[in-house]
Amino acid sequence: MRDIREWFGVHQAAQGRTGQSLDSLLALYVKAITRYFSCEEAKSSSELILAARTRELAGGQRMFLDWFEEVGQPSIMRILQGKIPENEELIAQFDYEKFILEEEMGFEYPEDVRASLINIVIDLPARIESAASVEVIMDIYQVGQYTMSYGMDIHSNLPIRQVSLFSDKW
Repeated sequence: MRDIREWFGVHQAAQGRTGQSLDSLLALYVKAITRYFSCEEAKSSSELILAARTRELAGGQRMFLDWFEEVGQPSIMRILQGKIPENEELIAQFDYEKFILEEEMGFEYPEDVRASLINIVIDLPARIESAASVEVIMDIYQVGQYTMSYGMDIHSNLPIRQVSLFSDKW
């Protein structure tokens, strides 16, 4: 398969380890959704939607396809076009989602695969936003027994100040 971002119609390369981890999760996502709709040959998300519309789909499958077209695909595209912060916890969360989805790839219960695919898309924006909100630039100063940290949240431009009291007696 060509670049996973291009599959979703985004022509930007992954940046950093977190971006690569997200791409790895989305590669498995594509494998699962194309298998779910029996459209493994789809070369893009748009092609998947068109091909799946020609198939006989059960009610839940048709509703999921509608959701993917109206909510899932646009949400993934917005995520891929945005800035993904470098964050070890975010990488761990992507790896966890990938592990869960890999365990369901046997398709013993297709509705569980569908639920995982929906949950991944629903959870991604909040996880990325949470990781981005804790990205700070800090300067640390030692003044006698005090340690002072001054910083700026690089996303909200809000100042952060922390003062800690340390003693040699501890």
